[in-house]
This record gives sequence, structure tokens and C-alpha cells, in this order.
Amino acid sequence: MSVPTTETIVTIPLKETVTIEVSGYFYRQVLASYFNFSSSMEPTKFEELCRALTDNKVNLLSEDDKSNALTINTYLSLIKTVETAFHEKGIPSKEQIDIPNADSES
Repeated sequence: MSVPTTETIVTIPLKETVTIEVSGYFYRQVLASYFNFSSSMEPTKFEELCRALTDNKVNLLSEDDKSNALTINTYLSLIKTVETAFHEKGIPSKEQIDIPNADSES
């Protein structure tokens, strides 16, 4: 049996916070990354992982599912925090966008 080695790492205390500036461009990159990540899963799997997060049952998931659920949680926490900060500064604006009809052919 091997003996574990001890290394020194830099850590950040869990209750410490910092303030950063985030651009709308970065925010949109995060959203795109989240949508790409979530759409790479079967919809039923995504729903199952979100339900586990909502019901506080992540610890009952397999290791892979737990990792994916925690990734979803990280994305959503980041998105919510950034959106809240933008709204508090009165930055969001409304714009018209075209949404493709799911029934239309490509």
C-alpha cells in the first residue's frame, strides 16, 4: 500500500467573496456554453438531474450524473448571479428577436 504524499495548495475560504466585472459578451458566452452542455444530454436525463438538484438528492446519483448535476448547478448559480447584478444596475434592455417555429422545416 502506498503512502499518500502531502502537498501545499492555494485555497480560497468558502465564505470569502470578491467583486468582478463581467461584460455582456462574457455573459452570453456562459449562456451559450450552458445551452450547449444541457442540449448534449437527453432531455429526460437533464430533467432527472434538475429534479435531483431541486429535491436535494444529488448524493443519490451515480458519480457521472452527480458531476453533471453539479455542473448544471454551477452554471445556473453563475447565470443567476450575473443576471441579478445586471438588473440591479438597470442594464438589461428589451429587443425583438426571431424564434424559429419548432414545426417549420429547415
